[in-house]
Order: sequence, then structure tokens, then C-alpha cells
Amino acid sequence: MWLFALGIFLSRLPFLSQGYGLDGDSWSVAIVARNIAMTGNYEVSRFPGYPVQELICSLFYNGTAWRLNLLTAIISTIGVLFFALTLKAWKFKYVFLAAAALAFVPIIYINSTTTIDYVWALSFILISLYCVARYNAILAGIFLGLAIGCRITSGAMLVPFAIMILQTGERRANIIRVLKFAGTTFVTGALLYYPVYAK
Repeated sequence: MWLFALGIFLSRLPFLSQGYGLDGDSWSVAIVARNIAMTGNYEVSRFPGYPVQELICSLFYNGTAWRLNLLTAIISTIGVLFFALTLKAWKFKYVFLAAAALAFVPIIYINSTTTIDYVWALSFILISLYCVARYNAILAGIFLGLAIGCRITSGAMLVPFAIMILQTGERRANIIRVLKFAGTTFVTGALLYYPVYAK
């Protein structure tokens, strides 16, 4: 599994120094990362804000595109790894083939080498999915909250994940599990968006 993840990561390396990407939003993230790094004051790259990516990128900003692109490559590799682990937990037959197919879909592959939020959010969603597959409601909520902090529309996954975390014949346990999952997601997402609200 680790060799597979290493292979996915190495496939991104040749493209990390090609600039922040063609999407203007990638450049907005880089500009805001620079501003936060220089002033220590949070600001949004565009509304409604993408605080997790903006704040993490500000910690690693040094003026060269490859550094922020490297962050995206690492995070996307982690996302693909957790997708493979989820398939393994579900006893899927072709784990590596399916995970590689996801990793090399052009929209994923290209955006995992630029400073854009899509793959950040997807990776945290995939980690949350793994936690759902393992019926760990609190961790699933935390990671879905992190996905929301990368891209607010990730909150749409709350409904399907809440359904997926249910187990047959456990009505009371299911209610508690869903409440833990939803509550943790809302609290984590709200806390991560506090800098946007405060500003």
C-alpha cells in the first residue's frame, strides 16, 4: 500500500514547478498565502473563504510555486491512499486498479499538481469516507469538517455519509452515531470558518 502511494506521489513530481496552474483561483490562493505570511492577518482568496488551504499554504509560502504545489501533491496522495484503504475495508477485489483510476483521472491528476482547493477537499472527504467505512463517527466528522474548511460545498457529503454510517439492527446506536458524526462535522466546520467570520 505504501509503495502504491509512493508511486502516485512520484507521478506528480515532474509537474510541480510549472507554476500555480491555469486557474486564476490557484494564483489567488498563492497571493493570499503570501499576504498572510507577511502580515500575520487572515484574508480570503475569494468568498466564501477556503481557510484550511489558505492558512496551511501561508505556513509554507516562500515565493516558489513548487512548494505550494508539493503540498497539494502530498494531500492528494493521502486522499488516494485512503480511498484504497476504504476499498480494502469493503473487501473490493481490485483495490489498486480502482485507486489508480481515481488518481489518474485527468481532472484529479492535473489539479493535484497545482495550488487549487478541489483536491484538498476531496482528499479530506476520502479520509472521512474511510472513517465512515470503519464506523468511527467522530473522526469521520472531524475530517468532513476539514473538507468543509477547504471547500464549503463539501458539506453536501453529510447526508450520504450519515446514511452510510448506519448499521442494521442498531436503532439507538445509529441515532447516537449520526448525531456524533453530524455534530462533530458542524463544530469542526464552524471553528475552521471562524477566521472568515471574524474578519
